[in-house]
Amino acid sequence: ILEKIDPNNNFYEIGRTTSDVNGKFAIKFTPEVPGDYQIIARFEGSKAYYGSFAETFVNVEAGLAYSSANGFAGTND
Repeated sequence: ILEKIDPNNNFYEIGRTTSDVNGKFAIKFTPEVPGDYQIIARFEGSKAYYGSFAETFVNVEAGLAYSSANGFAGTND
C-alpha cells in the first residue's frame, strides 16, 4: 500500500502495488499541489511475514501550464 501526506497534511492512499524479488516497486500518481510530500510504503503482513513500512519525502514543483492552442506557457515555441 502506498500512501501520501501532501503539503496541506491531507492523507491519501495512492494505490496498491507489488514488489519484485528485490523489494523494488513503482506506481504513478499525480500530485494535486506543489510542495513537500511524505510517501509511505506499507506492507500489512501475512501469515508468513511480519508487517513493515518505509517512508521518504519528495518535493513537487509547479509545472508549466499547457494550452492545445499555444503549447506550454512561457516558451517561445
